[in-house]
Parts: sequence; structure tokens; C-alpha cells
Amino acid sequence: MMPVLVFSALAVAFAVAYVLRPSGPRRALVEGATLMTFLAGGLGTVTGISNSARAAAKLGGAAAIDMFLPALDESLHPIQLAIGAVGVVVLVATVGRYRTAVQQASTVTPEAGPTPPSQSPA
Repeated sequence: MMPVLVFSALAVAFAVAYVLRPSGPRRALVEGATLMTFLAGGLGTVTGISNSARAAAKLGGAAAIDMFLPALDESLHPIQLAIGAVGVVVLVATVGRYRTAVQQASTVTPEAGPTPPSQSPA
């Protein structure tokens, strides 16, 4: 669970930095840390399920099921934390993307439309 916490804290920090000063390199940091958060959560979940199944196999019988179900529940916590953290990062980073779009829109000058025909008095 610690790798998920570390990567999610980095992802949130990078997302906040991206909101404050949007740029391509900062966006890449947000994306990388977010991906690592999700991967760490997946790895923690798979490892927990694997260890739980191995321990349940050693017990055998009804005791295995009684032990495996609570262990399975606990094994899902890393991915739950990762999904929640990724949701927060996406919300924060969306503000940065919005600010980037607003900045880009304000620097683009609209093209001049067609010039109306000159009106000469008749």
C-alpha cells in the first residue's frame, strides 16, 4: 500500500503544479505518476490475492474459505486507493487542461471576416 500512497502523493503534487503553471513537461509528470499509481495499486492487489490464495491452499477445506474471503477483501484495498487517488488527480489536472485551453484561446487572434463592400452614395 505504501507504493500507492507515494505515487498518488506525487501525482497530486504534480497535478497541483500543473494547475498553477500549465506546461507540456508538467503534464507528462502528471500522466506518468498517475499511471504508476494505478500500476502500483494493481500490483498490490494481485500480490495480495496471490498470497491469500497460497495461504488458503495450505489450510484446505472450509477453513480455507473462511480465511480467504476476508483476505480477498483486504487484498482489494490497494486498487481501491489507487482508483480514488487517480480520480482526484484527474479532477485537479482537468483544471490545468482548462487553463491551458483558455490561455491558448486568448493568444489566437480571430481571422478578419470578409470586408463589406464599399457603400458609395448614389
